[in-house]
Amino acid sequence: MYLTPTLLKCEYCQGQDGKEKGIYKTRQDAVARAQFIKNDRGLVLIAYPCPRGNGFHLTKCDDASDIDIPRKSTGAIPWEYLEYENRSMPEPRVIPQYGAALVKIECTNNTQEITVSGRIMEIIENINIEKLFQINRENVFARNALKPHLTGVINQITIYSENKMANTIESYTLLLQNTIFTLNTLQRGHMITVIIIGKTINAINKWVCIKGAY
Repeated sequence: MYLTPTLLKCEYCQGQDGKEKGIYKTRQDAVARAQFIKNDRGLVLIAYPCPRGNGFHLTKCDDASDIDIPRKSTGAIPWEYLEYENRSMPEPRVIPQYGAALVKIECTNNTQEITVSGRIMEIIENINIEKLFQINRENVFARNALKPHLTGVINQITIYSENKMANTIESYTLLLQNTIFTLNTLQRGHMITVIIIGKTINAINKWVCIKGAY
């Protein structure tokens, strides 16, 4: 007989309903609960590790790309994460505390390689590169311009990085090949380190990931 557990709540992770996620101590506990819910209600859930290390949580399969974004910072610069009420907005908003500011770092042409470490806040799958850069892949110039880092399936992510020296939260939006990080390993809320460069095609500047590692 399966007994419904009394769960502690995660102060960092929330579901789409805005409620704090329940904490399962082990993956086995989370999977057992998911199996019970499937048998009882026909609802399919998956278990995943809390990005903040608070055991394991459950999420709906169709929400898997939305796996929890931390709601508060435990880093050097305190901030709180809030979703825009208008879902058409391109980015979430962060409410910094104690004077910290959110700064979008724009890409310029011929930018040198830089290393960025931060937390993934947005993921957009399978970007239409032709539309983004207003090019035709069949064109020889366009094909050469996309080499070597913008060929194949391209995804876009936004990273928030804490700059302790400037007391700011820096936002980087960058393009990366699916072969660098597969969508199975890219999850919102996870920490990531990437090496990026500036890429200009048709006078449009974008950050491009050339190498990355968790």
